[in-house]
Parts: sequence; structure tokens; C-alpha cells
Amino acid sequence: MQGDSALGRALSLVRDLRTRCPGPCPGLPQTLRPYLVEEALELDHAIQSDDPRHCSDELGDVLLHLAFQIVDSLGAVAVQTPSGDRVARGKDVARHPHLYAGAQDADHANWELV
Repeated sequence: MQGDSALGRALSLVRDLRTRCPGPCPGLPQTLRPYLVEEALELDHAIQSDDPRHCSDELGDVLLHLAFQIVDSLGAVAVQTPSGDRVARGKDVARHPHLYAGAQDADHANWELV
């Protein structure tokens, strides 16, 4: 996952910032949370505007904030393969056992429970 993926590059950038930034870099997950929420709302507005360039810009901002949250909240364990893959895949594997666990039928009724 790390290599050339967008998430891998964002995680590498954040780890680099965290190790080399001489001044007070943006802080803890709790202090960055309002900015993540703000960027998510800006992404929502960009999606509603149906402007691909605006969406791309806002997706990049959200991705960077997610990388900060992964690195700062979960530490080094979260950005190492396979843990980083687990973060990147999220709950989709659990929500699609028919694709990833060999089950025959999807149980979409339990989507929100996963």
C-alpha cells in the first residue's frame, strides 16, 4: 500500500513533516479534528458543485487530513503494511464478505452494523 498509492504518499509526507518540522507543526488528532470536519464540508460543497477540479482540490485536502489522523492517532503501527492496508480498506471487507470471505450472499441488512 505504501509505495506509489495516494494514501502511501500522503502518509510518507506526514511522517516526514512530523520528523523534520523544526517548529510546532499542526498538533494532535483532537486539535486537527475541526479542520478535518471543515475540509469534509468543503468536499461536500465541491461535490455538489459538480466541478471536477474543485473536487480534486478538496479530495487532496481531505486525504492529507486523513493521513495526519492515521499517523497521529494510530502511530507507526498504522502506517506499516499490513496495518496500513487495513486502514486503507476500512470496513469494506467486512461489508462485502461475499467478495472477500468466500460467502455466497451479501448481507446488506447489516451494512450499518459493521
